[in-house]
Amino acid sequence: MKALLLFFLLGIDACTDSDQEEYEPFSSHSDEIVVKVGVNDLLEAKLTDISSNTGANVVGEAMVTPGGGPFGTEHTVTVEVSEENRYIVDRVSVEIYSPDRPERELEMVRDSEDRALFLLDLVSVGEEGESRTDIFTFKLWDLVGDDDEGPDVEDTASAD
Repeated sequence: MKALLLFFLLGIDACTDSDQEEYEPFSSHSDEIVVKVGVNDLLEAKLTDISSNTGANVVGEAMVTPGGGPFGTEHTVTVEVSEENRYIVDRVSVEIYSPDRPERELEMVRDSEDRALFLLDLVSVGEEGESRTDIFTFKLWDLVGDDDEGPDVEDTASAD
């Protein structure tokens, strides 16, 4: 009876593991933007290239606008994946490091009309008199086992 119970529990665990989506890094996960928080004026947008997992190629671009400002500023975080990689990249996240605060990683939202565009709106928060530098690190992810080719031009034309 114990052997049957153990087999049943192993079967449940196997189903749970196989149902989870697995992602692998597509970018280097070291590309970052520094954002000044708690300054008096709105700062110009900050841009960075996003490199492939080896760092040998540019696979996209990230932007935070404005690139800094007083508390309560709404920042738009944008990642534009290169056109040739738009069907490979399935997920984009941004990790935010703020001094004296827990690190957090947030999922960006893919635009419904442009699969290469990912967006996230954030509002900077802080305490009176505080001034800090936050670091935004960008991560591109590829879903393991999915179709990275996208629709063929011929398939799209024949659907009309």
